[in-house]
Amino acid sequence: MWPVTEREAGNELADRLDVATDRAQAAEARVEKLREALEELLSACEADFGVPDDGDEDDEAVDGGEGGDMAVTFGMLRRARAALSTTEEKP
Repeated sequence: MWPVTEREAGNELADRLDVATDRAQAAEARVEKLREALEELLSACEADFGVPDDGDEDDEAVDGGEGGDMAVTFGMLRRARAALSTTEEKP
């Protein structure tokens, strides 16, 4: 065992805190970019497929058109919006 002074231990702790803070700030920035990208995606989907009726619970499929095999249900859009809302900061 190496003897460690309080100053050395404090400096090491401060360095570790700086690294953790930098990582947390970077993660927050990435989360915000993902939030923005998801918001843009949802807005595009809603514009393409129409805004779902919140009172309509049957989650009908909405075809992408032209006989494509891609379909989205309004329920998927509602669930994505709900998930997105959980990432917003509350005052």
